[in-house]
Amino acid sequence: MGRRVPSIMMFVKQPWDVANWYSQWLNLGAIEQIPGGDSVLLSDGRFEAVFHAADAAKNPWGRSTVIYWASENISADIETLHRAGATLHRRPLTIAPRRTICQMLDPWGNAFGLEGPAEHQPPNKP
Repeated sequence: MGRRVPSIMMFVKQPWDVANWYSQWLNLGAIEQIPGGDSVLLSDGRFEAVFHAADAAKNPWGRSTVIYWASENISADIETLHRAGATLHRRPLTIAPRRTICQMLDPWGNAFGLEGPAEHQPPNKP
């Protein structure tokens, strides 16, 4: 698969306003609400930009752009990155039936993400 940037996520104060601005600039098509959250999406089928409401506890405004690198195996890449000095910032999260993301911090504290196929997750226990 190689390394490429399939998506950019920006944590912003006004997701719809920001998405509208980028939609006009990038000509990525219609703005879509992401189900179950306070995020909006622009996509042309090859690249996407996600605009998520800033959250002081997780990703405050100002630490706002997270580049997601393609990963064929997120668990293996997390292990490799840990050995290289990175730390897990936000645990792997399945965001679509076949899509998982996570966020890491490099040794200097810069946030970046991994995106790849959904990995097996244990069923939720009652």
